[in-house]
Amino acid sequence: MKNIKRKLWILAIILCGYMGFGIKAYAADEQWFAQQVEKLAKEGNVYIVAQDGTGDFLTIQEGVDAVNSGDTLIICPGVYEENVEIMAKTVNLLGVDRDSCILQYDTVNYGKVPLTVAAGQISNITIRGYKNADKGMYLPVLAMQEEAFDEDSQELLRQSAYSGYAVHVDQNYLYGKELSFEKCRIESYNSYCMGIGSRGESTITVTECELLAAGDGGCIYLHDVGTLDVGGSSTMIFRNSMLQSSLCPYIMTIHALHTENQMYLTFQNVKVYGVAYEDNGGYSFTNMNTGLGVEPQMMHVLSNEETVAYMERNKQAVPLLQEGITYIATQKGVKETVPKKRYVFNVYNADGMPGDGWCGLSNTWLTPDSFGNTLQDMNAIYQPSITGQEPVLADVLPYNNHNG
Repeated sequence: MKNIKRKLWILAIILCGYMGFGIKAYAADEQWFAQQVEKLAKEGNVYIVAQDGTGDFLTIQEGVDAVNSGDTLIICPGVYEENVEIMAKTVNLLGVDRDSCILQYDTVNYGKVPLTVAAGQISNITIRGYKNADKGMYLPVLAMQEEAFDEDSQELLRQSAYSGYAVHVDQNYLYGKELSFEKCRIESYNSYCMGIGSRGESTITVTECELLAAGDGGCIYLHDVGTLDVGGSSTMIFRNSMLQSSLCPYIMTIHALHTENQMYLTFQNVKVYGVAYEDNGGYSFTNMNTGLGVEPQMMHVLSNEETVAYMERNKQAVPLLQEGITYIATQKGVKETVPKKRYVFNVYNADGMPGDGWCGLSNTWLTPDSFGNTLQDMNAIYQPSITGQEPVLADVLPYNNHNG
């Protein structure tokens, strides 16, 4: 109890000091932050990471290595150039201010990323995977789209051709545990924002987060585990979040390995901002996706001139898209006709799997409480654009037939 009171007093002083220096701190955020500290302090010890030496640790990794499972690290404002690895234990990370608490690392190496984690709570932090080399034109990695890969060749391809994620979740320690991201901003200028290997009896929750992809991958790469000893049912929930992929045409790539490893997805009020290419083969037409897409008013087209400006902005920062799908012009120019329907989920099934689940996957299902999302594929009940059609139930449970 003495440790909790001491930490709360220190945090109060820190917050007052940062507010005095002009960091945005609204009453609601202050209340939320205080609630988080109080909750986490009941679960374990609370420590402070501050680059100026006023805390318990100078770096996040130093704190991770020193604390016990169940403890919390409060991250004070600063740019932490670190490859943080939380391995085989639960450590919570709570930033004082999302915009000024930045964890970043050059993700040219698949095995070294800003954050590797399996369980716990990650909140109020910006996590950025950047490309330190020449920021030339980013092109989507599409090498996997014409053929299926088994687990070994899939991993080999990732190791040899992919750069690292901004956040990597793929440890057996996740089995039977919970991992949550709240009020985080996750940016990736190389591969996907998040690479996730699910484990059985686990739950991953993403709440009030922004995932911004501006490189070779989209927002999320998700797969179940390749071995059944840590397999089983897993749950992934997205609430009140934003997914934007400004160059890769896929918002999510999902790989199904075993029918026994059921993955249940829930999307609630998830806004999607994606891109498509008029004459690019970046969308797989053989993956049995539902292809529901977005409403017509959410399809946007860039002219040749707008495309050039858009690509230039991509070299400097993540450009903001309109909600829905933006069709980028190609060298052939934008066609006058209405853009073809394109798919925003890229799916792979291991050989022999039936592909009768959500978006043509064999072990992935949309839960009935999914609603309010940009993409109709993410909603358990969707209203087709064609006037007069009745609402249709999406593939939400294993016993439903695929509607694609």
